[in-house]
Amino acid sequence: MRAARAPVCKVGRVETRDPFAKVVNDRHPLSSSATAIISLVLSVVAVAAAVWVVVAEVPDRTAQERSFRSAPMCAKPPAEATTDCRWETEYTVSDIRTGKKDNEATLTHVATGSRHTRSFLTDGPLLGRLKDGERVTGTIWGGEVVEIAARGTRQATFANPTAGGTASTLLGGAVGLGSGGLLAGFVMVWRLRQGADKHEATKPMSYVLRLAVGLGLSGIAASAVADELHVGLWPIPVIWAGFAILLTALTVWAVLRHVSRTAPAARTGTYRMTAGHAHASSTASSSR
Repeated sequence: MRAARAPVCKVGRVETRDPFAKVVNDRHPLSSSATAIISLVLSVVAVAAAVWVVVAEVPDRTAQERSFRSAPMCAKPPAEATTDCRWETEYTVSDIRTGKKDNEATLTHVATGSRHTRSFLTDGPLLGRLKDGERVTGTIWGGEVVEIAARGTRQATFANPTAGGTASTLLGGAVGLGSGGLLAGFVMVWRLRQGADKHEATKPMSYVLRLAVGLGLSGIAASAVADELHVGLWPIPVIWAGFAILLTALTVWAVLRHVSRTAPAARTGTYRMTAGHAHASSTASSSR
């Protein structure tokens, strides 16, 4: 298939091309007014969701994590579910399921015979090594089994506040979602003001939209780095800012490089049109 050609404007015998023209797929956010409007609405929703996560979810999850980490072991098993302390009891594990989608096991309380199905983030370091009927020690907090232990190894369940969607994961995702959504919304407004149904999207628009995606992924990367280093919440915006500065610099470089490559062609076309017009005018004057 031949590459799509940029729009051509004919002036006399001179053809000029829009140096910023870029043909996009019909389903691309920049392809038309309809896709731009839909993308703009999604961007607003993304920013609103990010604000809600930062204001509501992150403080709540942070409080849960602090409460769990500071909870001492109970002197005796509590009569009802509590988050004031943790306690341990024995379970028999069965119906172990591991894989890409499901990592689950059924825990049967040794004393009462009550059964609980618990999910895990991965099959390691313990779940994949267990066999049906094996004994494990379960740690209970807030009425939930938050951790199992056996063979000298421990593994958290999804009910554990420090596993899965931690406060740092939520904050990093919110920072990425909010910044990416805000920049993507700006690009959509830019596209609509340009006239999405009358003009082709420009390459700078495409570059900035890619930057928006990069900012979103940077939030996830920042939370992953913070979790790995166990440094808490405050470094996440700093780490994200480092990624954002690098990606922004690359985007600016790409736009300037594109402008420098296309500007000489545009100037040459203008010169040719001017020279041609002058030649035509002198010819007309001579004929008179």
